[in-house]
Amino acid sequence: MKCLLIKMCLCLTVLGLLVAPVFAQQQPEKQYIFKLGSTGGVGGVEAALGDEIKQAVEFISMDRVKVDYHPASQLGSAEEMLNGVMTGDIQGLLEEVTVFEEACPSLKVFGMPYIVTDPLIVRKVINGPLGQKFSEEMIKRSGMRILGIAIKEPRQLTTKKPIKSLADLKGLKIRVMNVPSSVDLWKSLGTNPTPMAFSEVYTSLATNVIEAQENPVDVIADNKLYEVQKFVTETGHIQANSMVVVNNKWFTSLPPDLQKAVKDGVDIATEFNTRIHMIRGQATRAFLREKGMTVSRIDVKPFMAASQGVHKAYVGKFFSQELYDQIHNMK
Repeated sequence: MKCLLIKMCLCLTVLGLLVAPVFAQQQPEKQYIFKLGSTGGVGGVEAALGDEIKQAVEFISMDRVKVDYHPASQLGSAEEMLNGVMTGDIQGLLEEVTVFEEACPSLKVFGMPYIVTDPLIVRKVINGPLGQKFSEEMIKRSGMRILGIAIKEPRQLTTKKPIKSLADLKGLKIRVMNVPSSVDLWKSLGTNPTPMAFSEVYTSLATNVIEAQENPVDVIADNKLYEVQKFVTETGHIQANSMVVVNNKWFTSLPPDLQKAVKDGVDIATEFNTRIHMIRGQATRAFLREKGMTVSRIDVKPFMAASQGVHKAYVGKFFSQELYDQIHNMK
């Protein structure tokens, strides 16, 4: 009997040694949280990019990275979220490239009016060797890195009165992004630029605190600005985009396979979102017309000439003439 008990104990011990690794493998792997913020309104194309990043990253990582996405300024203004990414309180931010220009001054080149005419050039630059240099500069200056970029429609002017020429802009109180290049551009065009968080734009237009604003047509449509503006003037002064930037310390703390999963997920989502923007533009313009807006083109040559001073003030101070020429002449 004693011998039998000893044999049973040995069998159970061996069985335990065999089964233990199986149970260990079945234990859930560590999960990482990717908190991502954006000012893009719920239901809009920009907010959709956040949802697409969430789906792609979680699928590729097999849910080892959970994307906690917060659109519509739920985590604060663009500036507040930017500070959150730099401190590590937020892992990532999805915003216009100009939002990041203080964290990486060379990015100010994309805030130069009419520097590119082909919208895909910006994506080509960011996804290429120059984009790697921008990312390295951002890491050194602010502890953030660029993961990818989606292309939107160019930024267009909306107003309550028709704009027939550059002279009609004189003294116009227009909301602009709270970045120096945007303020300087609209000063050069004769307006009275007012930096303001995007979350305040609709109410400020409705109450006449401001008279105008500028954004891509999808942003105008998605945020129902047609309810408080009557005219869209296609100035196309800046090529709009949505850049994905993350806290570098958080990113490099991920296992290598999850770093790749996050990067691949962002690449897939930004490519898909870019394609959506490329085919949605005309339908969005038709929608705005149905809502009562007048959408019209304007001769932009006077706008280009008036804004040349901004180019001259920034070249050599924030980025080199060589970088400027390289992007301006890219095809």
